Amino acid sequence: MKKDSRWWEYYVVRYFVGTIFGAGILVVLNSYQDNILHSVLQGDNTPLSSLTGYGLVMYLGLGLAFCYIASAPLFCFHALRGLLDVRGKVTWASLAVFLISVVSILIMRFAFGMTIFDWRTLSLLGVVVVVSIQISMLGEAFWKKLDPVVNFYGKLAVTRSNSKPATQEYVESYRHLREHGNAFGIMLFELILGLSIASVANIYSVALILLAWIAPAVFVWLVATVLEIRMV
Repeated sequence: MKKDSRWWEYYVVRYFVGTIFGAGILVVLNSYQDNILHSVLQGDNTPLSSLTGYGLVMYLGLGLAFCYIASAPLFCFHALRGLLDVRGKVTWASLAVFLISVVSILIMRFAFGMTIFDWRTLSLLGVVVVVSIQISMLGEAFWKKLDPVVNFYGKLAVTRSNSKPATQEYVESYRHLREHGNAFGIMLFELILGLSIASVANIYSVALILLAWIAPAVFVWLVATVLEIRMV
């Protein structure tokens, strides 16, 4: 079918610009004097114009990896999109995100003496917000025994099985819209992740940020497993 022969377009739209953008962020991190990753990827004071083919491939490869890591929250949001309430009701998950954010601001300000409107504080707060949204969504999903998620995928499968041209065109339309949204969302998350890495002073803090960033996405495996079990 036509849509099957163009499956690769979604991945190109999603990761092409993000790879280049991610490589650019790594170049900046490598050259930023006060960053823990300074001169790790490339020698100190080495101009970009002197990049060899190997160096360019290295940055693009690492840019793709950085892009993929940065996209972890979107993966979690996509898996749990059945929880989204288009009626605008305020759920306990929304309140949880708000409370976690407020508590984080208070801890940063009074426990660590950080200036609230400093770029370092804001970038770390961005990580807290992104991670807390995922945790709250996962908490809500498992609290409800994944019933809303399972019901959503079941109804979606039935609807997508409709072979009417209008249905297929509708599906193609929102898929294209979402993939472009994914591409812009990935760049935003790359920026948040890059700034947060630049804001810390040691490699252990970098590891902690990356662990917190990708950990919620690991639980999507459980979501997929429950979907599989409920099907048989």
